[in-house]
Amino acid sequence: MKTAVKWRIVPYNAAEAADPPSMEQREMRSLTSEQTAALLRTLEGDRLYALFCLAVATGMRQAELLGLRWEDVNFDNRTISVRQTLQKRRGRLLVQGTKTSKSRRQVAISEGIAEILLRHKAQQDRERPFYREDNGLVFCTANGTPISARNLTRKFKAVLKAAGLPDIRFYDLRHTHASLLLQAGVNPKVVSERLGHSQINLTLDTYSHVLPGLQEQVAASLDDILFPDKNNSGYEH
Repeated sequence: MKTAVKWRIVPYNAAEAADPPSMEQREMRSLTSEQTAALLRTLEGDRLYALFCLAVATGMRQAELLGLRWEDVNFDNRTISVRQTLQKRRGRLLVQGTKTSKSRRQVAISEGIAEILLRHKAQQDRERPFYREDNGLVFCTANGTPISARNLTRKFKAVLKAAGLPDIRFYDLRHTHASLLLQAGVNPKVVSERLGHSQINLTLDTYSHVLPGLQEQVAASLDDILFPDKNNSGYEH
């Protein structure tokens, strides 16, 4: 449009005078560390226990979890390569690339999460002889087929109710992951990389409500660093 104005094809750029549509931001909710522990306790023994553990431990999107393959899990280095997602197209569940190029990433996992995944894999190996199809997916149905997002969400809602937890979205487990890390003092740059955000500003803007509390933590920590032999008031014991 600007080029058209420059060449006098049109007299002015009407787009510049228009008011952009307002963007209504969805309410972001996250679980506390105590609520997260309650969620996972409720799921213990469930065949998808590992999926929910991975959701809160990595911040992976629902479609990324459902599209995860065993070949993307490196147990030696304890990393997960996020390369693809599971999407529904014309009534069929199809595996395709990630949301953006930045979404392709490596996420480190803890020793505890790696052990949970290994136990899940052992259970899956016992089920494999009865599979109708085998796509190499880390999380699938008992007959090997992909899990639909709708069915996973339905299960998630039932678990929340059973645990007496707030009725949040599955996507809010991603927010929970980020909020817990930031509250623990993890560098926002690291959190941004784990989430696969295109820019750190997106992470800072999304979780700005968490950051004021971090400032207080930093200020308190500085006393311990600068005055190790003094109490918080600055006076010697």
